[in-house]
Amino acid sequence: MRSTVFCLRLELDESMANAIVHGNQFDESKEVCVEVNAHDDEIEVAVADEGCGFDQSCLEDPRKEDNIQKPNGRGIFLIREFAKDVRFNEKGNQITFIIHRRSSFSMLQS
Repeated sequence: MRSTVFCLRLELDESMANAIVHGNQFDESKEVCVEVNAHDDEIEVAVADEGCGFDQSCLEDPRKEDNIQKPNGRGIFLIREFAKDVRFNEKGNQITFIIHRRSSFSMLQS
């Protein structure tokens, strides 16, 4: 259960920070919408902003040497590592991720 709570918190923090900073660009007149659907064995979360979106295929791997020192670029990577499934809408201003409710995440154990 702890690993599920940790993963959910991490993914929510990262996705909401991305929505506020990169999507809405700190514009306080814009909203971030969070929708959570809890099922018996998994939790599905969608976070959407009012920004113009982005092409997620252009994201760089933060583990590459050229990117290690960059202050940004790890949020989506972490979400992908901890989630069962990650999807973006066509516009690129909504991320949806799914995590298992009763799983032990190998990444947390290493």
